[in-house]
Amino acid sequence: MASSSKKEVYPATIGGYGRQFGVQIPDQSRAGLVNLAFSTWSPPDIQPKTRIIALCGVTDYTGKPSLDFSSSSDNESLKKSFSGKGKKGMERLVSGTKNYFTSSKTSKRLTRKNKKKKPLPSGLASPEADGWFLSDFFMFYHLFKGLGASQQWLLCESPRHLLSKYGNYEHGESSGEHRMVLGPELIKNIEADNNIRVFDPADLLQDFLRTFQDECKTAAKLNQPVLLMIFGHGDPGTYGVAIGGRGNTTNAPRLHINHIVASLRSLDVALTMLLTSCYSGGWVLQPNLNISALTAAGAKKPSRSWPASLRGRNHGSVYATAVREALIKMEDEKVTQYHPAPSDNIFERPDHSSSYAELARVIHSTLLNDVDRRGSRHGIQFSAKDDMWELEWRKRSGIPLAAFQSRWEALPRMPVQSGSSLRQSKAGGVDTASSVGTTTNNVHGLSERFNDNQANSATKDLAYGYLHSFPPPDNSAPDKVINLAARSLLKGSCCSYFTPEDLHAALAYRLGLMSLATAYKNLVGLDFCDCENFDYESWQESLLCTIGTSAEARDRWQNFDTYSGMIHQAPVFDPPTAQQGWHYNKPNDYLAASFAESNLTIDQVKEAIKIIISG
Repeated sequence: MASSSKKEVYPATIGGYGRQFGVQIPDQSRAGLVNLAFSTWSPPDIQPKTRIIALCGVTDYTGKPSLDFSSSSDNESLKKSFSGKGKKGMERLVSGTKNYFTSSKTSKRLTRKNKKKKPLPSGLASPEADGWFLSDFFMFYHLFKGLGASQQWLLCESPRHLLSKYGNYEHGESSGEHRMVLGPELIKNIEADNNIRVFDPADLLQDFLRTFQDECKTAAKLNQPVLLMIFGHGDPGTYGVAIGGRGNTTNAPRLHINHIVASLRSLDVALTMLLTSCYSGGWVLQPNLNISALTAAGAKKPSRSWPASLRGRNHGSVYATAVREALIKMEDEKVTQYHPAPSDNIFERPDHSSSYAELARVIHSTLLNDVDRRGSRHGIQFSAKDDMWELEWRKRSGIPLAAFQSRWEALPRMPVQSGSSLRQSKAGGVDTASSVGTTTNNVHGLSERFNDNQANSATKDLAYGYLHSFPPPDNSAPDKVINLAARSLLKGSCCSYFTPEDLHAALAYRLGLMSLATAYKNLVGLDFCDCENFDYESWQESLLCTIGTSAEARDRWQNFDTYSGMIHQAPVFDPPTAQQGWHYNKPNDYLAASFAESNLTIDQVKEAIKIIISG
């Protein structure tokens, strides 16, 4: 590391991506920045007149009709077997799954039954589902309230409706300090501010694009920076973010990279994007998108919320907490500048301020050292427009200077709950057992007809198999809702997040992919457990707990990350259809781990992947 007289940051070591320097290397997250350092100090800059835009894509969709999961059945469990290898074998496995759902007669009967009960079904905007994206949205709303030249906060669900239906929205770890970000004490001021615009879900994306382009044109004319924050589910590969829509989020319109590129065409705008979506690191890898970016996850990683509270509610993302705490630290350069001050006491001089490289370092350090002891798993990434890492941090990021700590502490404090903590233990607080609750490609076009009990029993069998195959934890964004739906099914509760067909298809897809991953492992002769028996969270934890002291663990983790990228890029596994839900990461992680645990060289792994694809 640089000496105290030369205060520098190496962005490549903290997820920085370079645009101009050097050559592209296999690990794209460090492309062009290897061995390049940038100063943590910069000449001061006047507080930017930032134009702030925030967009939350979450809807309050409820899947209808919903099965009455309270009925029981003694029907024989659904039995499946894998036959064949390669992608054709997968097609046979998925197409061989029976369609246990009847025609519209059943739907009409279920609808009549639901009308009699007059339930108020919980939707995806609930804090028990995707509401943690809204918690991020409202937390940043309070942090940035009244700052900059203009503010536009866009979503498709009324804050008052959300409050009346679901109660308070909170932010932070429930076993530590967390605060209310939407509640009775706050709603009147939020409405009085008149900065939040609620659009029809079907129109949200197009209304956002019009708003964004107008704001960018004004910013270019007035030489003002733009800070754009995006909250919502993301896709692998395309890195699109789900925005609004009438149906399930998997069918939602997507905000794609080319939308932003088109809006910026012929405009010279200093744009910074903050994204909390899964795989959001993919946005910084685009050569045609020259922006500054701060992303919650790597291009191959899902984003994560805080683990659920005792009430089953998730209070915002881990990454948003790290950004908030880093911004509070940036208020005092004696805290953020980790090198000793020079003899002339630079901290008290008005002609120096921290650089954007230092902001990136502080966010990275805060995540790993203060917020999540296993923070390396997030793979957070950064980029700087024109690789100007040494610009003053407020000028480069567009984040206005504010008393962030006092703004945070002004929010109502919520009672601390008992439970494990991501902060206090290197083992982390993600309880993988919670994925199984308290219990110890497409199904369209099939013509068999079965009664409700048979359909219920078959889907229960899939749910039981899925929940006992070590699925990802509930705070993994693509997996939260399906885990919740599967547990609700086994507990005899009603599930309002999926139609019966969609839940069956999503579970069958995930189980099918795991069977396929095991078949691929056997095909290339790896000595490793089957995918259904692989506990990725525990395997990952064992590496991350020793990565700081063990060179072997560091090498294995680096190999895993490299192989994971190769599997994604191939791609080995086909993406889900809209009916099958979100991308399922476990088969990719399983295959990459099986390679990392083998003695194969990288060339041998490349050859093995070729065999799998051609199989």
